[in-house]
Amino acid sequence: MKKFLLLLAFLVALVQPDVAQIVNIEGKRINSDTTGFDGQLEGNFSMNQNNTFLVSLNTKAQVQYKWENDLVLLVGDWRFAVGDQQRFLNDGMLHLRYNRKINNWLRLEVFNQIQYNELLSVRFRYLLGFGPRFKLTGNSEIFKMYLGPMYMLEYEDVKSDDTIHVDSRMSTYLSWTLDPPGPFSFTATTYYQPLLKDWEDFRLSGVYNVKFRLIKRLDFKVDFNFMYDSRPPSTIRKFIFALTTGVIFKFRS
Repeated sequence: MKKFLLLLAFLVALVQPDVAQIVNIEGKRINSDTTGFDGQLEGNFSMNQNNTFLVSLNTKAQVQYKWENDLVLLVGDWRFAVGDQQRFLNDGMLHLRYNRKINNWLRLEVFNQIQYNELLSVRFRYLLGFGPRFKLTGNSEIFKMYLGPMYMLEYEDVKSDDTIHVDSRMSTYLSWTLDPPGPFSFTATTYYQPLLKDWEDFRLSGVYNVKFRLIKRLDFKVDFNFMYDSRPPSTIRKFIFALTTGVIFKFRS
């Protein structure tokens, strides 16, 4: 029973993770033609007392501000799970992105991200990136596709190896969104992040999201995330994935 409860706590803690905290920006962008603030809040908490005491907490928040041809997006995520004097999860992330529309098919983006992830042995990681964002489809509001070949500077402090890496990577993504009339929508983003000085050192990841509208400002979602790292820290698997569900509350001002 004790082993079962510990396994249950670990699974509950995975209710809404981002694999290695790869940020699905397409899933975070809030489609709105209105100037001003938009936002979303997500969260879950569980507590179980039996033969052992289990606690898990996951919170996510995002705020977007849009004006004329400019957009600023701030995303935060924190997860924690503990039980039987063991810590299963402890990670956090803060992502800030600026987007400027040049014309109907070209936008320019700049982003910063800080994060830590004990499970993946990342003591601290800082990312700074910039580049173009190309719209590959026409004016359809139902189907959109984007390509973003971006440059990214990465500073990473790896706990398991006690090493610090400062690297230059490409961070190219292909993203498409299907949002037909009705309650369903689908977003898919695939990232390819090779090391510029050694293209055999790369990360390939995907973030795929289905949403179903329950009521006006409340959605139910299912996410599938994966990441393959050709050269991860010595104690970490090359391939990891997660299938998750949750609810999203939206607000607007």
